[in-house]
Amino acid sequence: MLVSLIATPVVDRLHLPFAAVAFSRYFLAGFFLFNSATGLVELVSIAPAAPTALLADIVNSGITAFLIITAMTFGLLLPRMLFERLKLASA
Repeated sequence: MLVSLIATPVVDRLHLPFAAVAFSRYFLAGFFLFNSATGLVELVSIAPAAPTALLADIVNSGITAFLIITAMTFGLLLPRMLFERLKLASA
């Protein structure tokens, strides 16, 4: 949320696209999604002898990626929406 609160007025002042500046932080979620996909490929290749730790790692990475994406969505969009509402109210 802090990043969005800082980026919103700067983006408006410099006339930059908000999505290009604010949503570039999603690479962290991509790391966890990649770990999940790699684990799924490994799970398919050794299906009968797969350790439970592998399944736990896949689920953990997937849930972590989902939570990061959800938190970043709210953290980036809510301040932006608040800024727009305040901007319209003052105009």
